[in-house]
Amino acid sequence: MPNPAQLPTDARPGDVANGHMMTESGTWIPLTEEGRRTHGDEGRRGVRGWFTGRLRAVTFSGILALGIGAWSASQWLPHAIDSWRAAASHQEEAAALEVSQEEADAVHLTDVELWEDGEYTWFVAHLDAAELEREAVGAVIEVSVLDESEAVIGQGTAYAFLAGGSGRVVAGVLEPEGADLLARTVKIDAWGYLVGEKRTDPGLEVTGVTAEVDDFWGPQVLVTLTAAEKARAALTVVVRDGDGAIVHVGTRPLVDVGPVPETVEMRLTALDELPEGHEVQVAVAPQS
Repeated sequence: MPNPAQLPTDARPGDVANGHMMTESGTWIPLTEEGRRTHGDEGRRGVRGWFTGRLRAVTFSGILALGIGAWSASQWLPHAIDSWRAAASHQEEAAALEVSQEEADAVHLTDVELWEDGEYTWFVAHLDAAELEREAVGAVIEVSVLDESEAVIGQGTAYAFLAGGSGRVVAGVLEPEGADLLARTVKIDAWGYLVGEKRTDPGLEVTGVTAEVDDFWGPQVLVTLTAAEKARAALTVVVRDGDGAIVHVGTRPLVDVGPVPETVEMRLTALDELPEGHEVQVAVAPQS
């Protein structure tokens, strides 16, 4: 039976079609017990060869798949582990940074003032954190001003950094700008909340404050700062006259304050001269 009808002509030894299998000699034999008896060892070798070939093919495919899977895992698994570790670390960090109700109760928003410089309306909020025991914590202050109809006519937000029981003033601009908010304000709603600080206190410290009148620039405040470690910072300056009324508010960002004392100036553009008996309030906070 060299090639029964309906059997492929381009087959190779071990191929099976229509109940026949091609042997190593190129002969088609029926896959029956009678066919194996008729063709003897060649038939048995052919059947064994067919299963062996398929087994090898399956085994090779399995090994190849395992190899590809192992390679893929070697590429993906380290990143997955790093992600899991990072997520776990983030959760642990978040838990460590949670602010308790007792800590929140230890910080008090004692006063909010408004002041206009002809262009902006500023708010100045006063924080008392004398009872706070945490090394460093942030505070977000939100202010709304209302008119006589209880409608909100201006809003502002500011961020303060409290370290180890210190008090702070924090200033911000109310929006919208140029709305003559001071004349229309009847009521001020202010509230704040603490946020766990991710960084430790970089040791920012104000070591000197001087108010003077420069021959060219006019009134200005010179603030000398240091930090235990290099840090970005923001400076807030509030100037009052002899009666305690605000006559200037200003903020400015600082870059790379470090252990070497640095003196920065805050120009008092709202003033032509320093009022008699003036007072200067200064606050400095690290920035991200």
